[in-house]
Amino acid sequence: MDVRDAAEQAARRGIDFLLKQQGDDGMWRDFTTPAGEASCWPTGFVLCTLGAARADAVRLTHAARSLGERQQPDGGWGYNESTPSDADSTSWAVLALSGDAPRFSAARAGAAAFLRRHRRPNGGMATYADAAPIRRYTSLPRWLPFRGWRRPTIEVSATATRALQAIDGAAPNELGWRYVRSKQRPDGSWGAYWWTTPHLATQQAVMLGASLGDAGAIGRAAGWATRVLDPHGAAFHAALCLSIVAVATPGDVGTINRAIEMLQRVQLADGSWPSTPILRIPVPADTADSDHRGWRPIRFDGGLEVADQHRTFTTATCIAALLHASRALTGGAQR
Repeated sequence: MDVRDAAEQAARRGIDFLLKQQGDDGMWRDFTTPAGEASCWPTGFVLCTLGAARADAVRLTHAARSLGERQQPDGGWGYNESTPSDADSTSWAVLALSGDAPRFSAARAGAAAFLRRHRRPNGGMATYADAAPIRRYTSLPRWLPFRGWRRPTIEVSATATRALQAIDGAAPNELGWRYVRSKQRPDGSWGAYWWTTPHLATQQAVMLGASLGDAGAIGRAAGWATRVLDPHGAAFHAALCLSIVAVATPGDVGTINRAIEMLQRVQLADGSWPSTPILRIPVPADTADSDHRGWRPIRFDGGLEVADQHRTFTTATCIAALLHASRALTGGAQR
């Protein structure tokens, strides 16, 4: 079996796992935090991957309908049905529903207006535009500032700009890319706020940069991903490195093959990939990226760093990476 066949076989096993994890209501749930389990956010993320993989149409339609029904009156979606809307969950819902534009046109219009309210003058996107709803939900005192949760972050800015592109095209959203591009680090990566490492923020920045044809910026990111790819590290991080390289430098067959072989080796018997603590929940006043030296973890309610205990988010990430790799190996990398 050649490497591309191995990638496709591993992806199919992962898809079967995710379909078995889908709830009767069409949703996927994961990441137990003080706010409960996430639902709308991981459902949007998983649905994006399964849509790209052309998985079972009936199951995907059920998921899309359920996700659409959970849109809140302000036009957004929250971490789950009980939490206030946020720009990240809304962006993944928009991307997930983009494959059926006529059915969800009204939902997308409402979501676009919601996301634009989160755009700062510099083009960056905040997770929460207004602290009041999330402050009420968390019952945190008024003296505690929410400046960290209200500042633009790379992962949210890149994904939200991609979501707006899906609605109204690339040209009106170049300001978002200018903001993201300005934050690229000398080593080629981008810092993350809601994640324990830079991997997902960098991958989302690369997906946005690739859609706008910025070969220089995404090429530098691919160099970083190649250097940090750890054959003995977490599957989630390896998959994100694979996505970055496959999209940004699809001719780097050596790195792509190494990452595929690693993901194939660590895939579990049920088709999933093992999860590790990847999600970071900063104190709302914290404005530092996750790998800033001055950051100190303050643990509360079970911990600040959270794993996707059902392995759905990690598995969807690995499947998406294998799909990107397969396209790269056949000369059709996603752009």
